[in-house]
Order: sequence, then structure tokens, then C-alpha cells
Amino acid sequence: MSESFNCSVCKDMGFVYVPALPNTPDFGKAVPCECQNGVNAEKQRRHLLTIDGLSPAERATRFENLLVVPSNQEAYNQVTGAVSAGRGMVTLTGEAGRGKTSLLIAAVNDARERNIAAVYLTVSDLLDYIKAAFNPDTAGRSVDERWELLTSVQVLALDELSRYNSTPWADERFWMLIDQRWRNMDRRLTILAMNGNLSALDRAIQSRLKDKRAVVVTLGGKDMR
Repeated sequence: MSESFNCSVCKDMGFVYVPALPNTPDFGKAVPCECQNGVNAEKQRRHLLTIDGLSPAERATRFENLLVVPSNQEAYNQVTGAVSAGRGMVTLTGEAGRGKTSLLIAAVNDARERNIAAVYLTVSDLLDYIKAAFNPDTAGRSVDERWELLTSVQVLALDELSRYNSTPWADERFWMLIDQRWRNMDRRLTILAMNGNLSALDRAIQSRLKDKRAVVVTLGGKDMR
């Protein structure tokens, strides 16, 4: 006989896991949580909007609305493929105005519309988000809760990798986050973007982004803005 647990991950997954002994009918099953039905589904939708990091205008960006040309075709294919798979690590590099940010935003919108938790942040905003939790006057998630969201969210889109105020604390947090996402790239998706090339980053971070299981795509062409 199986026992249903209260859903502790419904904000990200939308399922309740049902433990059972091997060779029994319920073994390994995950059933939809109540958050997928009626009022709770709307609550889930609102929750995903509160964490996606996008402005109302950015939420209109979709893959099908993007201008795809030879200079960004590979990047488009890699990002859309990774979003469909729901795992991996894809880094977009190149000069400003080549469409990197739009691809990240479209990926977050696509995931959220499929009820998958997704977050978009610049690295600078990400660090500010963590720091804010240390302020006793700041309401909301604790430091641990914010860190857990960033490390465990199913789709994380990180923009402007090299544009943040470098301090020992900031460098360590950035490194720790990249390392955590890299270690779990077989079951979570991280999409990253930066102007220029990977040589601007710490060598240990470069090594993870260049992992043979990961993808690095350089966008060329003209400024599309």
C-alpha cells in the first residue's frame, strides 16, 4: 500500500511523489499535485510569474517571434533544443546586439508556459538578490531559500556573466552557483550569455562552461537592435 506525501516541490514540478516498494503498481510513480487543478493551478501560475525575473513587456517574447538568421541559427537551435530536453548547459557569447538576451528570455517564457519553474537574472542582479536577504528589514525569502531557488530551479537563464562588481564574496558566490548548476546539468538546464568571449571569466568557470557535455555558441553578424 502506498502513502502519498504532501507535495514539497510543487512550485517547481507540480507533482506528488508516491513511494512504494519495488514490483508494486505504484513504484516510481509521480501523480499531479492539486496545484495543477482549478484555483491551485492559477496560484501556481502566479507563483511562476513572481520568480521569473522578467518585466511584463519581456513576457511577450517568444521563440517564434525572434528573427532567425544564419548568424544566430545555431544558437537558436541549441537553446530551443535544450529547453525541450529540460537539461544541459548552453553558453552564448558574442558582441552586443546579436540576440543573446532575447533567446534567454524566450527560453524562460517557454518553460514557464509549460508550468516549469524558470528564472532570468543578470549576474549583477543575482548577487543583489542574495545580498538583500542579509538585510533584516527585507521581507521575503531567507538567504538559504534564495540560494536553493537559484541552484535547484529547473531552468536558470544567467545574463551578462562578466558585468558585475568583482569582490571576493561576489566571485565566490558566482563560482559556487556555476559549479552547482554544472554538477546537475544532467537534470537541470542553465543558459548563459555574455558579451565578448569566455576568456573574460575565471579559468575554473571557463572549464565548466566548456565541459564536453555543455555547448558554447558564438553569435556573429550585425547588431540586430
